[in-house]
Amino acid sequence: MNEIEIKILNINPRQIEAKLKKLGAKKIFKGRLKVKWFSLPHLTNPNKHPWFLRIRTTNNKSGEITWKSRPVTVGLSRKHREINLPISNHDSAADLFLAIGLKKYAYQEKDRTSWKLQDWQFDLDKYPKIPPYLEIEGRSAKHINEAIKLLGLTKCKTSAEGERTLITKEYKLNWFDMRF
Repeated sequence: MNEIEIKILNINPRQIEAKLKKLGAKKIFKGRLKVKWFSLPHLTNPNKHPWFLRIRTTNNKSGEITWKSRPVTVGLSRKHREINLPISNHDSAADLFLAIGLKKYAYQEKDRTSWKLQDWQFDLDKYPKIPPYLEIEGRSAKHINEAIKLLGLTKCKTSAEGERTLITKEYKLNWFDMRF
């Protein structure tokens, strides 16, 4: 599956939630995510990773393994191939990755609220020590731009960068270890 997304920075979470509610968006998730990232042991620079592998768990202990290809910028958005597998035991999955020689290179916690509206997904993410931002996923860059206009966010700062790049460059924080 391909994922096309953009981040909208400097947003007001209450206004976003009110707009989404008014438009009829359905809240599909609210909780804390814990994410462990794994890679091949010889890769020391995440900018050189050929792919990304993570284990993400929620506050209700459900989880998934996600493999992501390197991203490609499409207009103002970012696109990459993504494969998700639901898991019931995230500790065993992490143990398996370590046993086959992968290394854990990063860990984050973030609070997320997600909504679905038509073919869009909206994720309001809040990491420790940075302002919340809205991630919009859609079918195409044009489709995402429609959502930006629909929410009245055309004048907001956007980023097609991944979370790691955004957090390290924009906010000068250590993405590799973010905890509440």
